[in-house]
Amino acid sequence: MYERETALLLLGDADDGQTWAAQWARGYPCAVHLDLARTPPDDTRADMAAFCAAHTCGRLAMAAHGAGVATLATWWARADWATRRRVAALIFVLPESPPDHTLFGSTRFSCRTAWIADARHIKAWQPTAQTAGARLFAPAPPDSPRASPQWTWGMRLLAQMLD
Repeated sequence: MYERETALLLLGDADDGQTWAAQWARGYPCAVHLDLARTPPDDTRADMAAFCAAHTCGRLAMAAHGAGVATLATWWARADWATRRRVAALIFVLPESPPDHTLFGSTRFSCRTAWIADARHIKAWQPTAQTAGARLFAPAPPDSPRASPQWTWGMRLLAQMLD
């Protein structure tokens, strides 16, 4: 389960108005939430570096949604080896618009990585996910009897990834 030594960075979308990151931040003992604009300023990478530097003990986990997806993918591609080694899990909630495979380029993820996509886009994302070393998920549609609130489902997924 989630360990106290694991710090969680949540990258949300300032334009989205979603409350998922606030819910997650309340559910984990050590969480930092950054809301990003669609065109994030250069200091976002500095904020991420500061987060990693501030949590020198233990593992790191990161989850991104909206504008945070591109920021996290770019940060991972440029992160040094020692920082990457400390990251235990990454979750990307992929955009609902038609998939943009150039977002991840030739990036390979060396930690447990989950991509969450709309069921309509799963097949389109599959080859890119395999190349990147990510597992691809599609949560149950909101009107399904199996559906739970998306933020709850994501928290359970992250807990499993950190086991």
